Amino acid sequence: MGRGINRLTAREIDAASTPRRYADGGGLYLNIAKGGTKTWMYIYRSPTYRIDCNGKQVGKTREMGLGSIATIKLAAARDRAQQLRQILAAGRDPLDAPAQEIEKQERVPTFGALADELIASLEVGWRNPKHRAQWKMTMQFYAAPLRALPASDINTDDVLSVLRPIWQSKPETASRVRGRIEKVLDYAKARKFRQGENPAAWRGNLALMLPKLKTLTRVDTTLQCLPNKSPPSSKGSECRAQYRHLRLNSSS
Repeated sequence: MGRGINRLTAREIDAASTPRRYADGGGLYLNIAKGGTKTWMYIYRSPTYRIDCNGKQVGKTREMGLGSIATIKLAAARDRAQQLRQILAAGRDPLDAPAQEIEKQERVPTFGALADELIASLEVGWRNPKHRAQWKMTMQFYAAPLRALPASDINTDDVLSVLRPIWQSKPETASRVRGRIEKVLDYAKARKFRQGENPAAWRGNLALMLPKLKTLTRVDTTLQCLPNKSPPSSKGSECRAQYRHLRLNSSS
C-alpha cells in the first residue's frame, strides 16, 4: 500500500517532539512549535491564481489551522482535510469559501463516523463476535473510499467504486458490503444527515448496473442442495449462505 496519504500513526504522533512539520499526506500536517505545542495544519495551493512574467499560472500557497491534537484526533483531522480537498476540487478556496459551506462540511458527519456509530449501537445485540468483527472489517477495509466523505454527498458512483472491484471475484462478500453500506446510509437519513433515495439500494438501482449472470452461474453450479430454490434445511451453513446470496442477487 502506498504512503501518499495517511502516513502518520498515533504512536508516531505521540513520540514526535522535534519542532517541525510532519506530513500525513494530502495537505495535512502535524505542526510542532518550538514550545512543543502540537497542532494540525492544512497546506494547499489556492485555485485562485495569477499569471507570472512567463505567462504561467501561479497559485498562492496557503495555510489553514485545524486545531490542537488535544481536541482534534488523527481520524477527525483526516476527515477535515478530506472535506477541504473536496472544496478545492470544486474550484473554491477553503479560506474564501462561504461560512455556510464550511459549517455544512463540519456539521454533516462522514460515512466512516456514522458507520462506527451504527456498529456501536447495534453490537450490543450481536451474540456472535465473528459477526461484529465482519461488520467492522468490511466498513473499514472494503468501504474505505467512502469513510472520509460526508454522508450527505455519497452517490451511486461512489458506491459502485467500492463494489465493482469485488463484485465478480468476491460475490458473497460484495453483497454483504452493499447491504451494510445501504444500512449505514439509511441510518444517516434517519438522523437527518441526508435526503433522497439510498444509492446503495439494490432493487431498481444497483440491480440495473451490476452484472448478475456470472455470479448466478457460479452459484447455480454449486447449489446442488437447492432443488427448486427451496430454502435449505439441513445441508450445512455453507449451503445456507449460498442460498441467501442467490436470493439477494436474483431479486429484481
